[in-house]
Parts: sequence; C-alpha cells; structure tokens
Amino acid sequence: MKNARIAVCKNVNGWHERFMDSLSALVTENSNLTCHLVNIDADNWIAQLADFDVVIWKPNHMGIESASYFKEKIYIIEKYLGKTVIPNFNTVWHFESKVAQKYLMEIFGIPTPRSVATFDYQDALKRLQEFSMPVVFKKSTGAASTNVKLIRSYDIALSIIKNIFCKQAANQVKKEKGRFLGLISMINLRSWFDRQLSGPNQPVVYWQEFMPNNPGDLRITVIGNRFAFGFWRKNRPNDFRASGSGRIDYDTPIPVSAIKYCISINDRLDFDSMAYDLLFAGDEFKVVEMSYGYVDSAIYRAPGYYELVGDVLVFRAGNYWPQEIWIKWGLQRIEAITAGIPGELAAVQHSLPQPDGSCS
Repeated sequence: MKNARIAVCKNVNGWHERFMDSLSALVTENSNLTCHLVNIDADNWIAQLADFDVVIWKPNHMGIESASYFKEKIYIIEKYLGKTVIPNFNTVWHFESKVAQKYLMEIFGIPTPRSVATFDYQDALKRLQEFSMPVVFKKSTGAASTNVKLIRSYDIALSIIKNIFCKQAANQVKKEKGRFLGLISMINLRSWFDRQLSGPNQPVVYWQEFMPNNPGDLRITVIGNRFAFGFWRKNRPNDFRASGSGRIDYDTPIPVSAIKYCISINDRLDFDSMAYDLLFAGDEFKVVEMSYGYVDSAIYRAPGYYELVGDVLVFRAGNYWPQEIWIKWGLQRIEAITAGIPGELAAVQHSLPQPDGSCS
C-alpha cells in the first residue's frame, strides 16, 4: 500500500474512538499509514483536512436539518477537496429521506412493498384507490418507527391526505364551492398528526402496502461490498413495528440469499455502509427501508459477521465493532485507489440481481 494519511473526525457518539483503536494497531504494523483526529465541527475544518488523503467520519446526526449539514460536508470533501471519504456521498445523500430511497429502489428494481410518494393531491387520491386497507403511512424522515402509522380505514387515509394537502384541497373546494368554503376547509383540515406526517414546508404523502404475518423484521447491515451483520428484531407488544423495539434475536438463522442480495445492493450502488430492513411474504423478502445510520452496540452483540469470498458467504465468529469492519473495508478501498484500479472499488460492478425467492 502506498502512503495514506487518514483523518478521523471526532463526534459526540464515540465512534471515532473505535476507529482510532482499529487504525492505531494497523499504523504500528504499516509505516505507510498515518492517522490523526480532527475536529470537523470547527470553522476551519476545510483547512484541517488539507494534509489528509482519506477522511473517516460517522457523526451522530439524526433529523433532517442536522443530516443536511452532514451531507453538505461529505459532498464538499468528495467533490471539491478531491479526497476519499468514508462514507461516500452515494451512501449518505438519501439519508433521512424515505422518499429518495423509494426512488432508488424503483430505479434499480429492488423488491420492496408497493409504495407511493407524491407531492400532488389529486394524484394521491388516485393512488389511494389502488390499495386495499390497511396501509402504512410514514413521514419521509425519522427512525426507530417514529412517524409510522398503520391506517386501517380508507376514510381515515383520505382524511390524512386532505390534511397534508390542505392548501391544494382547499383550492379544489374553492373551485367547486366558492372562495369562502375553500378558506374554511383549509383551516379545518389542519391537524397536528398530519403536520407530523407531511412536514412543515413541502407537503408530501408517503405510504406503503402493509405486509401481514411478520412478527418482526430482519436487519442486515452491510459494510462495503463484502461484509455483513444480521439479526432479527421482534415487534413491540401489540404493535406491527419492530424498528426501535430493542427486542433483538441473534439466534434464529438468517437466509443466505437475503444477506447476499443486500451485499449486492451495496456493490451496485457503491455504498460504504448500509442497514437494510426486510419483511417477508411467504418465502420472498422485500426491502422496506435502508439507512446509513445504526447503533454500533447492536452490531457488536451479534455472534459474528459474514464475508463474501468469491461467491461463498463465510461466517466469522466473534464479537466485532462495526468500526473495525469499516476500517477493514476502508483500507481495501484505499488500496484499490492508490493502486490505480479504475473506479473507487476494486470489485467489478455488476447489474443488481433479482432475488431468487429462496430463503436458503
């Protein structure tokens, strides 16, 4: 490996400490590597990064505003400073946007519950008629099952859509019944619940078909295009949601086909790290959501990780922090780049395969 100067960015959640622990041992063995902590939250963060080739950063950013600052810096580091940054922009640009993720899944043919994301009132009414109840309404942002509601009644779903698009709905009433009734409708249609679903500025409605008979979901966390962790999450009591329940099952076997498929998504879309939530319809799995952000302690408690070696999935037993695997993957990426291999990844990119429907 050629010389590589690595900047590890400090953060409040402590991820940088485990990054530094993993790197420090490697630096001792490899004189071509150097690593230092930097404060990327400071005003002079651009100057701080000037002498580094690689930037590794896992902030504790949640929420649409803080995530937007994070994405902006990742873009600057990659696009204008010309540095390798982990995670790269492909990984983070759709973070905190289920709507953006829906676009990716549609374009790349990723199996997912039938979903609707529309900014148009009339279109939302039309799409709703194509669904059977219940459906799952979601806000585009949020984690741990926040802003996720199971709607069992068509009338309630219709009311939510009208409330989210209150101005468009009022304009429609105004055209049909006059200006006064339109204004009254706009006032009456606003509610706290629907403001939470739509957000304060741009009205958008997002929902997915409900997938019954799932006592939980499967969380597969992929790092690079080779490594993956997996565990099951049980639903909350008397609830259909598993995300954020804390009821983790590390013992139930995980379908090899699901792990391989999630790794293939990372490979095709050039993600450095991504957690996928899967539900099942019989033997077939569907990707409900994906997220760059996840809790490292849940990964550490897993009994090991999977590594794709050629076409074979090999299980590596033991407890590993995801930061260790990030570093393992990061060094592979760095080596590929410094060796002059075309593209950022050493692996050849393939078209995204379709699941074979098997859970073997």
